[in-house]
Amino acid sequence: YNDIAKRVHGHEFYDKTTNTTTKLSGSCISRIQGDHAMYFYHLVLSTITQTQGTDSGSLFDTKDMEPLTGEAMMEMLRIHEEQAKYGTPDEFEDIINHVQNGHMNDGSCVMTAMWGDMFRRSKSKGSILHDKLGVAPTPG
Repeated sequence: YNDIAKRVHGHEFYDKTTNTTTKLSGSCISRIQGDHAMYFYHLVLSTITQTQGTDSGSLFDTKDMEPLTGEAMMEMLRIHEEQAKYGTPDEFEDIINHVQNGHMNDGSCVMTAMWGDMFRRSKSKGSILHDKLGVAPTPG
């Protein structure tokens, strides 16, 4: 995720259909309380700790309830710190859903992590993302 975000962040994209140029953000993850950031943090953490799929825990070992966070939590924070370098200028502003939805919908964001409603909305007629958005599952 971060490697791709780094490669595209700040590049300009020329859209032939609208004859416009857009400066790209590599990643759109809101970082305000009450928005989607907490899901993204847990998503990254679970890819590190949930090594046996959904049968194993992501925060606690299901056999003895020992926390799985220690080193994994530090790695997750390192990943998020790196990811923030490729985010939108307004990702810390108090606008719920704007960072993911607004920037994805206007075509200025390359990637985000979100549940299926973003993909469903992109399929609607009139969306700038119509037939341009792909989905990939995350491990864990």
